[in-house]
Amino acid sequence: ERAGESQMAERNGAVIGDAIMRGAHSFLRQQPMAVLASRDAMGKVWASLVFGQPGFLQAAEDGRSMRIVLSDVDKRQADRLWQDLAVNPQVGMLVIELGTRRRIRINGRATIHPDQVRVEVDESYPNCPKYIQRRLVSRAASNGYVRAASDSSGTVLDDERAAIVRRADTFFVATAHSDRGADASHRGGSP
Repeated sequence: ERAGESQMAERNGAVIGDAIMRGAHSFLRQQPMAVLASRDAMGKVWASLVFGQPGFLQAAEDGRSMRIVLSDVDKRQADRLWQDLAVNPQVGMLVIELGTRRRIRINGRATIHPDQVRVEVDESYPNCPKYIQRRLVSRAASNGYVRAASDSSGTVLDDERAAIVRRADTFFVATAHSDRGADASHRGGSP
């Protein structure tokens, strides 16, 4: 209200639903990548890129749930996501097609099964393409999706990683609210 944006907020809020809109079902099935936001046992938030064969994301017919088919996922055991979902089911998803600049956000509660992660949808909504840098997600011909050579952790970035951050024009961000759950988002623009 103080910023004079109440009407815009009401208009934008009208697109938030408790089910994945029918038109997004085929979009989800075509995607090879999703960004998932999770929280660990200590409450820290994490953004994870999940890659899979197109079809690994599937919305239920009524749109009130979806599944991530694990047999089609490049499930890196080192990624915190899999441990986080076991202790905290709140998950935020950003399914983004960088080449066309289309995206949808899905927030809900995850249940891990041997062959899938099922997400009960609390919120689902499209986002505008503003600030999305056009990119194509590529696959290596013989070994699945291209990924970093190694994972590492620490409290300080080395010079090489700091330089990568300075040049970056795209970030994926995880946030969480104690009552409303986790959310995955995209930030883009000039480096």
